[in-house]
Amino acid sequence: RRVGAVYLGAYTVRAGTPGTVAGPVTAVAPEWPSLYEASNCEPRRWNVALHLVAQPDFVSAVTAVTNAEGPLHVDVVRRRIADAYGTKRIGSRIQAALDDAIQAAIRSRKVSVVDEQFLTTQRAAAGLKIRVPDAEDDRTQRSVAQVPPSERRAAIARLVHGSRRVHREELQVAFARLFGWRRVGSDIEAAFADDLDQLIELRTVAEDSDGYISSL
Repeated sequence: RRVGAVYLGAYTVRAGTPGTVAGPVTAVAPEWPSLYEASNCEPRRWNVALHLVAQPDFVSAVTAVTNAEGPLHVDVVRRRIADAYGTKRIGSRIQAALDDAIQAAIRSRKVSVVDEQFLTTQRAAAGLKIRVPDAEDDRTQRSVAQVPPSERRAAIARLVHGSRRVHREELQVAFARLFGWRRVGSDIEAAFADDLDQLIELRTVAEDSDGYISSL
């Protein structure tokens, strides 16, 4: 029986202490993920309270951020725009103004909704990318809920393909390591299980009775 490692660019990830992600070792395969690039939204008008910003300006900001980073979670859209205006706390009034702008952008078809909580544009949707955090930019760190399900499933499929045959537990650790999560919490476990089950249902991968995953 092959107890394989998951090959991930410059990392070989092996199952170890539960919930702990292994570190870098010798490079064994070409790197295929791309670094996540956070956008730098520039306000049209400075020195304006965020909840008083005109909606057209907000809509332009929503569109610009989504073009640069889409598909991305609506929470990230709100955060990028708030940061651009120097606002750390997103209170109820600010969130309402931002959500109104997001809805306006959707109605005007400047952006569209995918996977319920994510925004994208035609430009951003051109080609699925698997994006990993940039160690030099904290803004690129995403929670599991902020990674589009389509991106998570594509990552799992690529990990399996690169490993040929890998145990479910090892695969889960590699999945977490790829997106920069140091510990595998219940939210990551649940997302991973759901994504993997969908890939199995779609016959992208298969799982044998011993819990080993392989590509089809």
